[in-house]
Amino acid sequence: MLQGLISFVISLLLVSASFASERGIVVDPPKIDLKKQEIKKNIAIYPREVPLGRTEAALAMPFRNRLDVVLKQGPRGYKNLQFIAFNKKSSMEARWRALTLMARIGKELAMPEVEKALVSEQWFMRSAAIHSLSRIDKSKALLWAKQLLMNDSSLLVRAAATKVIGQHRDASSTAILWQRLDDKKNFHRGQGLFIRRKIVEALSKVTRPEESMRFLRVLNDKDPKVQEAGVTALEQINKVRLGKVKEPTSFKVSYWKNWLKTNF
Repeated sequence: MLQGLISFVISLLLVSASFASERGIVVDPPKIDLKKQEIKKNIAIYPREVPLGRTEAALAMPFRNRLDVVLKQGPRGYKNLQFIAFNKKSSMEARWRALTLMARIGKELAMPEVEKALVSEQWFMRSAAIHSLSRIDKSKALLWAKQLLMNDSSLLVRAAATKVIGQHRDASSTAILWQRLDDKKNFHRGQGLFIRRKIVEALSKVTRPEESMRFLRVLNDKDPKVQEAGVTALEQINKVRLGKVKEPTSFKVSYWKNWLKTNF
């Protein structure tokens, strides 16, 4: 128990120093003596109790502000985050922010809560969990992202998983992305949902130029927004722009079809 608390205090002080540095404030690296009496001294600088309402109020603030406030609340504020994240009486937004803030502050120390949230019955907790896991453990995040993209019932969770794959440029997910592009769960009454554009965006980050011909399928899609995402993806992959910026997407689609046939 003491070792876990020691790890948390170290993490907390390091995060505080990091953010001060980002803002141009010169700070010395925290000097922490791991002797028990010194750890007790560090813990003693935090208030013994932080009313739950203060942490809840912090969660309503913009990100930088709520991070600063909860860091100042120390381990007691972190404990409040643990409670809020899984308190069914708290709002969806407060719970989402509590879990993601725990991961930002505690990193590996937040893994038990993140893993619990990944299998939550509530979609927003699974969404918060994959977002948080992406910051803590890339390998685990990608494993979970693939699983959620393939199997999760929530459109927003699948979209969050797609984003994680794209952010980490995971080429091993390429086949899954192409498979899910036409997944029936990503359509409603015959109309493609926004996640299909997100999948194309993720594909643009994991596709090599020599694989560009695969995007002919995207250019032939019935959804103009998916076609537009395909044009943007091809521009990014090949570092080539065809046509004028303000030209209609249909024109650019035609240009790219010709370009692909000529070059591949």
